[in-house]
Amino acid sequence: MPFSLVCRFHDDFHISWATFNSTGKLLNASTHVELTHLPRQYHQLIVLIPSTEIILTQVFLPTKQRQKIIQALPYALEENLAEEIEQLHFALGQRDPISGEQAVAIIAHQRMEAYLKLLADVQLVPAMVIPDVLALPQTNNSWTITFLENLALVRTNLQTGFAIEADSINVILPLALAEDETQAPQQLTVLTAPNIDIPTELYGLGLPLIEERHSITALAWLNQTAQAINLLQGRYSLKTKTANLWRPWWLTFILLGLWGSMEIVKEVAEFQQLQEQRLQLNQQMQTLYRNTFPEAQRIVNPRVQMEQKLQQLRATLNINQPNNHFLTLLTPISSILSRTTSLKLKQLDYHQGRLDLYIEITSFQKLEQLKKRLSQLGLTTEVVSAISRKNQVEARIQLQ
Repeated sequence: MPFSLVCRFHDDFHISWATFNSTGKLLNASTHVELTHLPRQYHQLIVLIPSTEIILTQVFLPTKQRQKIIQALPYALEENLAEEIEQLHFALGQRDPISGEQAVAIIAHQRMEAYLKLLADVQLVPAMVIPDVLALPQTNNSWTITFLENLALVRTNLQTGFAIEADSINVILPLALAEDETQAPQQLTVLTAPNIDIPTELYGLGLPLIEERHSITALAWLNQTAQAINLLQGRYSLKTKTANLWRPWWLTFILLGLWGSMEIVKEVAEFQQLQEQRLQLNQQMQTLYRNTFPEAQRIVNPRVQMEQKLQQLRATLNINQPNNHFLTLLTPISSILSRTTSLKLKQLDYHQGRLDLYIEITSFQKLEQLKKRLSQLGLTTEVVSAISRKNQVEARIQLQ
């Protein structure tokens, strides 16, 4: 069954991971292991980066066009940032429909690239990279808190939150609540594992405290990524990476496209030329057919009609019956006569299947040899007369 794999980085680049089925139920988990120990069978990989390295904030910009927001965002936040904006990666979240403020996650390029390199070194391609605090479930009018190792993750809204040391939550959380009085939560939801103690000071904040524990691990509360900010934007987006991979081959593809287009044009031109030749030949065949058979009225396929006419003529002339037609009789004889040296054909008579040859030949011996060769054709061969004159033999041979 397809499942999601959630991988959370620690500060020392070790990981904790958990797998979830399609309903969000925890299947398996492991804490603080090497990246190479990550399972390799999963539907999608979601990578969580420590929120201690990320700034989650909101800013109002007088535009709703995404491209203009991307361009203006770094400069709108520049005064509140310690680092140069060129060294930072800004990932857009959602725009608050009421206040109009734009959610944004900020991380140093150096840290972002370091995490992605660690994943690439072990052939891992994440579908999402998000701040770990935004992997907590979130409900309206409630802040969600969980404890992972020495950190407390606090999700304050759909796309806002912060991470602090667990020992400091008694000090930081009251300050955060006081700072955000306009959107103060109506309750606190604490999600923990069995071995985690909830600071007693949380009960004294004057807010209802809902406590939920998982029987195995606090990692079970992760994977609520529907409203998270995916850091794979801009230069880190999967589309951008794919485009960068293909960019060196664009010229090759363009040249291949041009070559293919030229070949297609060439093939089309040759096809049109052949079509024109076919039409010309067909017209010539029609002309020849009309000249040969003037009585023809309708010509559909001149080649086929010509063959049919020739077959009818052969049947009329009875050309396929051996020894009954002059051409049938003459064809094999002419081959023998042409190969006989010192022979002169003076006259040839044909009548009712009988052929008389009047020849001159150099000797009676050669005349006898000629008779034998003609007899081998299966013809009745007879030397009717033979007279020797001036070193030449004049003879009449009858074949039938």
